[in-house]
Amino acid sequence: MSARPARPDLGLPTAWPSPVTSVAVAGALTAGLLMTTRPKLGFAVVIALVYAPIVLVNFQLGLALWFPLVFVDYLPGLAKGVHAAAILVGLAWFGTLASQRGSMRAALRPHARLLALVGALLSWIAVSLFWAERPSYGTETLRIWLPAAFLFLMVLSRFTSREHMRWLAISFIAGAVISVIIGLTGSIDTGSSALQTATQQEGRLQGGAGDPNVLAAGIVPAIALATGLIAVARGTLERIALGLTLLLLGVGLAATESRGGLLAMGLAVIVSIVVAKGRRAGIVILTLLALGASGVWFANQPSALQRVTSFNGGGNGRSSLWHVGWAMAQDHPIVGVGFGNFTAQSEKYVRRPTTLQFIDLIVEKPHVTHNTYLQLWDETGLIGLGLFLGACAISLRTALRAATRFDALGDDAMATLSRATFVALVAIMAASFFLTNGHDSRWWLLLAMGPALWGVALRATPQRHEPAW
Repeated sequence: MSARPARPDLGLPTAWPSPVTSVAVAGALTAGLLMTTRPKLGFAVVIALVYAPIVLVNFQLGLALWFPLVFVDYLPGLAKGVHAAAILVGLAWFGTLASQRGSMRAALRPHARLLALVGALLSWIAVSLFWAERPSYGTETLRIWLPAAFLFLMVLSRFTSREHMRWLAISFIAGAVISVIIGLTGSIDTGSSALQTATQQEGRLQGGAGDPNVLAAGIVPAIALATGLIAVARGTLERIALGLTLLLLGVGLAATESRGGLLAMGLAVIVSIVVAKGRRAGIVILTLLALGASGVWFANQPSALQRVTSFNGGGNGRSSLWHVGWAMAQDHPIVGVGFGNFTAQSEKYVRRPTTLQFIDLIVEKPHVTHNTYLQLWDETGLIGLGLFLGACAISLRTALRAATRFDALGDDAMATLSRATFVALVAIMAASFFLTNGHDSRWWLLLAMGPALWGVALRATPQRHEPAW
């Protein structure tokens, strides 16, 4: 029998392509088709194809690249993309459970008490829905708390090195800078009313945060982190970039015209001077740089200065909401009225003899208390508030413990970053006295950074010289 002639080599693959190749080809074809019909959607697919491999290959870098979007997710057309990227980050974290389970357990082991407090807080929030008048309100609010708590867990379990912590700090700063730039761009008469509407509120800068006070609550911690990084920066270009960042953030803080943000900044300055070790003069100079930029803005915007120094309006209704919140806390001090149910109960307090000035914010357009701590007390009682403040206290303590240990190890850069993280968390806690933002991902990221830095410090070895970033 004669041998079968060999097939000619046509250069075609002899096996089916790998799943990764198949997905890449399918994605490229989809993006190409969408570009011709729906360019915006096609562009989003292209970005996803570029971003997905990053977060799958390097989870920490992927999360750090995503986080700045939290500062601008209020902008039209961005919310869905931000949420899609967040889902991808979450799936990537779950995908590493099998291969990184041992290291993740080791990373979480030093934080057992903090994790127990956070778990107890979320459990108590869920239990409080049983006595809530409108449980659906609490369910909707819990849906935006859970992703922030999940971010907290992801940072604690996977950010375990000096580089990872620096990425988080830069990511936070970048988010604030991007939001301020977008807001200042929107303040210019570009003919885009949509951009101006999305980034300005009654002449006040709100960037991509959706509210001037929310933007200010992110700017102050960013200033604290930038001050910490520039204090130990070695390269000239890095110092210049961070110096310009401080100027821009100072202008942005003034442009928000947020009294709460300015008070938080003042407290951050005092705390940074107290906790700074060997760098008080530098910290004061850098802080004055940011405050000087704010002063220049106020000098050129007299109406902005008049707003932040005038308290005749009762805080635009905040005093009335606080009055109701305090009365509610007195009536339900231990267990509260049920998570998310302040607005469902607040109108009942208008029927009592009172001299409230902004009744419309309670009856016609119910608002939250504009105070994170009072809101938690009203809705979850002293039990929920105590659990939340306990978690914050542990995070603050671990940040300072990390700074002390890094000092002993001779790692000045990480010690300074740990103290800057402490100041940043104090700042956002102070700003939240005028906001209801317990679900804020920025807060939960800073809440995780203190313990994560402590974990890095526990695994670090003594340095013979100060290591460069």
